[in-house]
Amino acid sequence: MNEKTRQEDTEPLEQAVGHTFTDKQLLAQALTHRSFSNENNGAPHNERLEFLGDAILQFATTVKLYRLFPDEPEGALSVYRSLVVKTDFLMRVAERLKLREHLRVSEGQKKEMQNSATPVLADAVEALIGAVYLDGGLESAEKCVETHILMNVEEYLAETPFRDPKSELQEYAQREMQITPEYEVLSEDGPDHEKVFTVGVTVGGETIAKATGKSKQDGAQKAAQQALEVYKKQNEETA
Repeated sequence: MNEKTRQEDTEPLEQAVGHTFTDKQLLAQALTHRSFSNENNGAPHNERLEFLGDAILQFATTVKLYRLFPDEPEGALSVYRSLVVKTDFLMRVAERLKLREHLRVSEGQKKEMQNSATPVLADAVEALIGAVYLDGGLESAEKCVETHILMNVEEYLAETPFRDPKSELQEYAQREMQITPEYEVLSEDGPDHEKVFTVGVTVGGETIAKATGKSKQDGAQKAAQQALEVYKKQNEETA
């Protein structure tokens, strides 16, 4: 496939995110999973871009929600943000952008993606945001997120239950201790297409619980649920 053909193939995606890349190699890297890199002589993959894009997504989402809900308090906005940046929402975005058609993955990962939704797609959305930032700057990245990534955020929030374990733990910790829980990926095990993440949740410098999941978000939700059970037991013992 020549360079012109590759550019033509990505034009619909660039239109969907509202950014035409000057550096097409950045776009290619954003769409390259580690599994593809492992099978193709270490081609640059998207994990560093994912790291960068996650931070930009958090920032741009905060700005979007701040403007969208002018009467909501900080606690409610924090809950909304946690729902928007979670894997479930980003996988919806990935499907709308048709990232499956553009993502470069190994044959094994490709078979895995055919059978179910996968966090690989959510990670690619974050990597794409990071690539837009590097190619066009913060203004371009923020516009991409606000206008094209979060275009259906109001509908999503309207139909999504707010009482997921992470949200419930955050509300409890802020109400009872004026502290926001923090999550850390403690380990990653297994092959790329069956990776398992161990995530710990810390409140006030103390690790309350840890759990494993098929994605970072899944592990964090399970850790939050375990932490809630710890606090519930403590409250019962002191009642």
